[in-house]
Amino acid sequence: MICYRHIVLSTGGFTVSFALSPTVASRHTPERGPPDE
Repeated sequence: MICYRHIVLSTGGFTVSFALSPTVASRHTPERGPPDE
């Protein structure tokens, strides 16, 4: 069970980082920015 939880925690952290990665890239890339204008 401990190993399973460790894998889940690692996967969760990886998912969060992967989710934040494109978000930061979008903010740094004006072409993929939100259509506010």
